[in-house]
Amino acid sequence: MLAEGGCPMCRSRRESYRQWMRAYVNETNADSEVMAGVRAARGFCADHLRLFIARTDAAFMLPGAFIEVVTARLQDLPGDGGPAPGHSCLICQSERRAVADTAQIIATVIEDAQVQQALADQTTVCLPHTIELLRVTPRPEVLRAFTDRFEKATGTAALTPMTGDDPHADARAKLLPALFDVDDEGPQAVRESALQQAIDAVGGDSCGACQARGVAAVRYLRWLAEARQDLDRSLDPVETALCAPHLHDLSTVDPLTASWIADLEHPTISTRLERLMTALGERRRGTGALDQYDGQVRPCPACRSADIADERRIDLFAAALPDPAFRQALAAGHGLCVVHGPALASRAEDALPREVLRARLQLLGWELAETRRKGEWWTRHERQGREMGAWRRAPTLLAGDTYLGLGPEAFRR
Repeated sequence: MLAEGGCPMCRSRRESYRQWMRAYVNETNADSEVMAGVRAARGFCADHLRLFIARTDAAFMLPGAFIEVVTARLQDLPGDGGPAPGHSCLICQSERRAVADTAQIIATVIEDAQVQQALADQTTVCLPHTIELLRVTPRPEVLRAFTDRFEKATGTAALTPMTGDDPHADARAKLLPALFDVDDEGPQAVRESALQQAIDAVGGDSCGACQARGVAAVRYLRWLAEARQDLDRSLDPVETALCAPHLHDLSTVDPLTASWIADLEHPTISTRLERLMTALGERRRGTGALDQYDGQVRPCPACRSADIADERRIDLFAAALPDPAFRQALAAGHGLCVVHGPALASRAEDALPREVLRARLQLLGWELAETRRKGEWWTRHERQGREMGAWRRAPTLLAGDTYLGLGPEAFRR
């Protein structure tokens, strides 16, 4: 495990996904308990659904799962509160167990001199999983194995130790250019009236609030790239503390800026780890030290931009909802997703967003069932229509972040 080099927990996480998918495709998609778990989780998380859709067998595997999710979501809608959160994505659960098991194995043999030597010489446990390992075995030497290597890493060489392996980065990268295109239309959009902005936002092929989230995040990353080239601009530390996914995204679209951010963050992270090392040496159990470390990690500014854009877009929709033109556009358009539809209905105390969502889900359920029916051998003589692509369109209602707020065509570029 350690002799292979790299982060063993990142490797376990990726292998867990592959094993889960192999089992699901070959066997467990017909298992009643697994499908009950999919239904209880309200489907897969956006990250794993994005990977699933990219598979060549997605058209055969996803309709059945989506039918379960649509049924569950329709049952959620009568409530007056927000969207039902569901349980954790089954693939996420599998990955967390794999990481925890790997950490436990390492912790069990950590006293062995050869293991400690391997950690120091051959293994590069990433920062997120080093902290995970410390929660199991809060020993200073575990952290020292990371810091000794991290201190020598600069620029792009520091990115992987800082963030770990991101198995979802390549799938997100396919969507980033399309988000940039939407962002480029922004200057014209803001010159329109607020009502027209709201109408335009519900007139696309995806959830308007999900799109606001995706565009806001990439807009922030573009702003960072501009800041790097502005010699008169000095960034505040709260503006550079990107989370791992957004730092990966930045390295995809602008490697030089990502390297620059890594260099800016490197001394801050090193100082934080020095404090943790000292605290671990003083308190062998380490629980308080790790809690203190968690409190020092700054929130991601790109995530914060996305959250604010999400909230403001729902506020705009709520303000526009009494207007007949907006109501007509909402009723005739794509509709909001299972998160934002109920959220808008609750915010505005208006049933229309929930009614539109119910109608869209019912039609989606019929299309998915028709897709599955027409996939049978005995229906091969029937004509296949637009319903056969329902599984590609389903995430825009069921998990809007799958396409980062865009429509399904953006993922097929």
